[in-house]
Amino acid sequence: MPELVVAYDKSSMLDIFICMRDDDWLGDLRVARLIIEQGNFNQLIVNICQKYNLPIRNLTLRNQAVSWLVHKL
Repeated sequence: MPELVVAYDKSSMLDIFICMRDDDWLGDLRVARLIIEQGNFNQLIVNICQKYNLPIRNLTLRNQAVSWLVHKL
């Protein structure tokens, strides 16, 4: 299965995701971030996503990510 790797400035993406969410550009789009460990920065992303109800989730296992993306757990 091919992998997509995207590098971006995460803090600047917050405004974009909020705008896209508010204008309903996202529709059913969801983002699963595969992370190795739960560091402070990753927890910050979790908190921001929960606060602003963004469809982004940090997961540690690929099968969890796929399941969340497909089944909307």
